[in-house]
Amino acid sequence: MAEVVDLLMPKLGLTMTEGTVAHWLVAPGARFAAGDAVVVIETDKIANEVEAPSAGELVTLLSSEGEVVPVGTPIARWRLDEATAQAGRLEVEAVAPVAEPAPAAQFVAAPARDDSRIIATPYARRLAREGSLDLSNLAGSGPRGRIKAADVLQALEAKAAAQSIAPAPIAMQRAAPMAAPAAALSFVVADVDVSALRALDARLAGSRDRPFERRVYLALACIKALHADGETPVRLGFPGADGLATLDGTARDTLSAIAARMSHLQTDSTRGDVAIYMIEGRVRQLVPALPQGWRMALGVGGVRTVRGGDTTHEMTLALVHDATTDHAFAAELLDRIAALLEEPLHLLAG
Repeated sequence: MAEVVDLLMPKLGLTMTEGTVAHWLVAPGARFAAGDAVVVIETDKIANEVEAPSAGELVTLLSSEGEVVPVGTPIARWRLDEATAQAGRLEVEAVAPVAEPAPAAQFVAAPARDDSRIIATPYARRLAREGSLDLSNLAGSGPRGRIKAADVLQALEAKAAAQSIAPAPIAMQRAAPMAAPAAALSFVVADVDVSALRALDARLAGSRDRPFERRVYLALACIKALHADGETPVRLGFPGADGLATLDGTARDTLSAIAARMSHLQTDSTRGDVAIYMIEGRVRQLVPALPQGWRMALGVGGVRTVRGGDTTHEMTLALVHDATTDHAFAAELLDRIAALLEEPLHLLAG
């Protein structure tokens, strides 16, 4: 049986000391053939695909996408059918550049940033070009605001999610235009660790005929986060065939009470506090439109598996609001919602 060895961060240039794991092209447990691209490694000046020297299997990932890793550091472990490893490690040369380096003048340090020029890595430019994404409206997370591949991939996911909203909310928008033009809307985003929530749901399912729907937990978290006094009612909206079906609740409600009312929702899209839109599957982020008369809209992405660390499952929340809602309030509210979902026993407390 072939030996499992380390895949090291390759050195793509004489001055390279570290690289970014831009995109894994092979999933753990999957086999690949000789010459197949396994991972895209990105630097400020170039992006290269690392090809397998022989057929084999990717055993496990040691670095996640977007992570910056020093040259020579293991980023994954793989089993190669024909390669010979030395000291339990194998370093391969990255080949097949996926983007040409930009002119040298682009990378000369300047005393001040030129805001009229878009600073992006080559692989990020390639992804944006293939996805018809305008980089001028994208904020980069790299040094000096440089746009990285991870920034583009996240923007493309948001773009795809916005285009995949179900027909029901679209029909509602035709009947009632948005409260404000798209340019006046803002949103905040948070990744939520739902590992504990899934474990709690599994335990509760044993004492019920069926498990709680995911939207039941989200509804109660929104209610408790928005009005912690237990008396003031909160109106939530869920997309239905004829518009938004509403649910009123207070922080004194329980999961069972919310679940019972979920089966008898009434359509009333005229006003409300938070309209909740949910998707399932691989789409990570959903940024919905804000219905007329509603304070905020919450987009809930699908639950995804996280490899490595204590977190095993995660989902992304995006809270959309207009100029009448303060940015700081929206961020604080989303943080409270996330905290309740990450510590679900608080949802059960009175």
